[in-house]
Amino acid sequence: MEPIASTPPQSGLGFDVAALAHVLTLGGPVVMILAALSVTGLAIALLKILSFRRARVWRTAAVAASVNAFLAGDAAAASRGLAAADSALARTVAAAVTGAAEKPPEIAREITEITAAAEIEKLRGGLRPLEFIAAVSPLLGLFGTVLGMIAAFQALEAAGDRVDPAILAGGIWEALFTTAAGLAVAIPALAFSNWFERTLDALAHRMEHYTGLVLTSGARAGTGAETPAMRHSAMAAE
Repeated sequence: MEPIASTPPQSGLGFDVAALAHVLTLGGPVVMILAALSVTGLAIALLKILSFRRARVWRTAAVAASVNAFLAGDAAAASRGLAAADSALARTVAAAVTGAAEKPPEIAREITEITAAAEIEKLRGGLRPLEFIAAVSPLLGLFGTVLGMIAAFQALEAAGDRVDPAILAGGIWEALFTTAAGLAVAIPALAFSNWFERTLDALAHRMEHYTGLVLTSGARAGTGAETPAMRHSAMAAE
């Protein structure tokens, strides 16, 4: 009796590639486009997270401490702290500190607003493509479904009297697959897009808050009003 040759085990990578090829073939060109959009959207999301980390968007404790130092009258310590923080928020507040010390109030506020707008716009770069992916993916999925339904009914018509319900059912199933693929791409892209926008809105609010404290510090000192530094330092935990 001849020994039966054993089949070599299939690698996990080979299985994954085969499954992916089957999915792409099943959905046709539309699913291939959606797969490319999915990879692009994921790459954009990862790059934006890294960009936000480099800009230290979520770190505000050092900025709050520097603002407190400025309001306490130690502008030099505030400038050193902001330079060490080296974040989008710190650079904006530093512009306000420099402007409050060297420029008239109107000029200082204008310089601060320009700096804040530039920092926000720099961080917003790349979000438009993510929004586009979130918007176009469901439409591509629907387009693939319509094309699949047309193909299914054409096959049903070509069958003539030998109508097989499986022909129609299989065609509809494959057509609806593209809709599911489009939604699977659009939902994460939309979630990431909204999260990034909300993060930028929160950053803009912090910029407005801290620069407002700096730029109005002279007016408060002139009226003898109590400094709000400690009252607002809790924002550092945001």
